[in-house]
Amino acid sequence: MNTHPFPELRPLSLGQILDRGIRLYRNNFLLFIGIFVVTQIPTFALGMSAIFVAGDLDIIFEQPGQYVEFIIVAIVIGLLGWLLTLLASAALSRTAAEKYLGQEIGLLEAYHRVKNDWTKLVMATVVSILLAITIVIWTLVPCVGWLTGAGMLWFYSSIIVPMLTPVIILEKRAGSTAFFRCWELGRRKFWDVVRFGFLVLIMGEVLTTGPSLLIELFLTSAMGFEQTSQVVPIVQQVVGTLIRIVYLPIPIICFTLLYIDLRVKTEGFDLHLQSVEPEEKSSIGQVFYSNNFVQAWKPTGEEMGYFLGVTLLTGIYGFVLDLIGLGVSFF
Repeated sequence: MNTHPFPELRPLSLGQILDRGIRLYRNNFLLFIGIFVVTQIPTFALGMSAIFVAGDLDIIFEQPGQYVEFIIVAIVIGLLGWLLTLLASAALSRTAAEKYLGQEIGLLEAYHRVKNDWTKLVMATVVSILLAITIVIWTLVPCVGWLTGAGMLWFYSSIIVPMLTPVIILEKRAGSTAFFRCWELGRRKFWDVVRFGFLVLIMGEVLTTGPSLLIELFLTSAMGFEQTSQVVPIVQQVVGTLIRIVYLPIPIICFTLLYIDLRVKTEGFDLHLQSVEPEEKSSIGQVFYSNNFVQAWKPTGEEMGYFLGVTLLTGIYGFVLDLIGLGVSFF
């Protein structure tokens, strides 16, 4: 790998993080797209096969044995797509960090460098589901759970989970400590990362949900296809796959840069880069290594108040989305 001097890092605003993330994506478009294409093509092919099989569901329903087989195949396709997406996310996060720090890396090399780490993401994802269930149970606790649970769940799913990938891949952390590490980084700039999470969420709605709705309206209204027509899900599958390939790298890149920026602002990561020895510059693993461990992971009383504020924000956001949905269905 060819190395270059690390760029001079400085604390960034939220807009600057998004701007640098999108610029990095644009400058390495073919590489980032290629990382996702490698994993999405098999999932797309299997998904299309499932749609064609679903066209004969009336026959399948008459034969319970085949119906069970169809469900098993659908589950296998879903799991395969999930695993391949995790692998692509790991390779993309590593590539984004290296490119951001001026290093050269290719598509195959990106996958090679995460071959020993992406399994940690699999385990972390399984654990994340269990933790999400725990938070859901917390929301059932009278008063305090009702008020803070939704905010906790949003912060967890929109901030902590997306930051797991760079923390595990770049810091080489085990999944068990990665969650606490993400929480520790996020809580230091709580409202900054909340605003960042909402910006990424809104961007995702505009770039993914919007085009999908427009295509569905075009097929059913302008082209006259029925909702039950097999053409509609086929076109949606094709367009949805293209949208995922083009869009999914963006939040992964942006959260990788957010992770780096949080370390610059709270741990002096920019100063650390300046002190790195030349022979260490070829090892991103050593550059990002951190021995910081969370001493107190429980939310403080003040942070519980923060979660109450996030609960209110998610309620307002959901209400606005419902209004938009009503408007779209009306027209």
